[in-house]
Amino acid sequence: MPWRIIRGEESYASRFIGLMCEKEPQLKIAQQLALDFYRILKTKNKPQLSRWFSHVSESGPVELQRVAAGMEADAAAICEAITSKWSNGVVEGHVNRLKMLNRDALP
Repeated sequence: MPWRIIRGEESYASRFIGLMCEKEPQLKIAQQLALDFYRILKTKNKPQLSRWFSHVSESGPVELQRVAAGMEADAAAICEAITSKWSNGVVEGHVNRLKMLNRDALP
């Protein structure tokens, strides 16, 4: 019995998201735009990024428009991140760890 409960969690989440998107059309648009951005990153489709920015500014929710405007200001860095095989994630992780250690050490 517990396995059925755990296994059904994913379908429950999908149904919940579907119901929320039915009740709030802007949420459905935001979900689709987020999935589009994810696909752009996964496929490393740099030309599609500028179209995504314009699509968000035309039809996206206001909150997503603000996020996209900030990202568009740094579009060159995002394009390089999409096409580059290098990442600074490890360095950022160490910086955050050192900040945490410093914060814990100081009163």
